[in-house]
Amino acid sequence: MGPQTILLVTGHGLGASYRAFALAKMTTLSLDGRVEVSGEGLRLCVRGEEALVDMLEIACLLGPADCIVERIERVEGSEEHA
Repeated sequence: MGPQTILLVTGHGLGASYRAFALAKMTTLSLDGRVEVSGEGLRLCVRGEEALVDMLEIACLLGPADCIVERIERVEGSEEHA
C-alpha cells in the first residue's frame, strides 16, 4: 500500500452522484479511502499503489455525466489516515 494521496476536486454538480462515482472507482481499483465535502469541492483521501491512484485521478477528471470537473489538485504523502 502506498502513502496517502489527497485529490482536491472542484467543479459543478459534485453532489451525491459524484461522491458515489468516486467511491465506486476506489473500490474497483482496490484503493482505500474516503470522500469528504471540502470548501469549494470534494476531498478524496486515497491510499494505494501510485499507478492505481493515477487511474483514479483520470477517472475523476471525467466524472459521471451530470458533473463538470474543473480541476483536481493532488497532494502527495499526507500524514493523515485514509
